[in-house]
Amino acid sequence: AAFPQACLIASVHRLSLLERFDTVVILEAGRVADCGPRDEVLARHPHLSTQVHARAAPG
Repeated sequence: AAFPQACLIASVHRLSLLERFDTVVILEAGRVADCGPRDEVLARHPHLSTQVHARAAPG
């Protein structure tokens, strides 16, 4: 990476983009509903994990 010490904060609605991030924060009604490493958060929210992988698949 060009900036290994940099932090990027992004708001995404396209779930396939979550694959690009190390840490994920899920907001519900403007409040933090969950936060942590991407794989751990997706494991706690299987409905999101299914959507992320379905949308990331080619086709």
